[in-house]
Amino acid sequence: LKRNIEQAWWKKFVVERPECHGLESSVILSPKVWQASGHVQNFVDPLVECEGCEKRFRADKLVEEKGFNGEAMSLDELSTVLEETKNEPCPCGKMKSCSWGKPKQFNLLLNTNIGPVESDA
Repeated sequence: LKRNIEQAWWKKFVVERPECHGLESSVILSPKVWQASGHVQNFVDPLVECEGCEKRFRADKLVEEKGFNGEAMSLDELSTVLEETKNEPCPCGKMKSCSWGKPKQFNLLLNTNIGPVESDA
């Protein structure tokens, strides 16, 4: 059953997509591999928290709904646009207005160290 699921996933997400190329390898790789593949640079999203409902949202997506190019904006620029929308209803649907915190970069990759001491990795 497990092998059938793996093969179905591989077919759907690798074989049937011309822009994808399959590579089977260990997840724990040299940091240089992650940098060269674009994971370090591209697996970071700007998140902002509504201090009223304490939910987090992608800041770039919130400002794109207002007609801005969120991906091209710095954290300060995102913060400025969000400050202008603080009197609008919160995307959670529960709050009448948002009190946005400062946008922060959220890294989707996990830091992993190999060995008993972090500096040895």
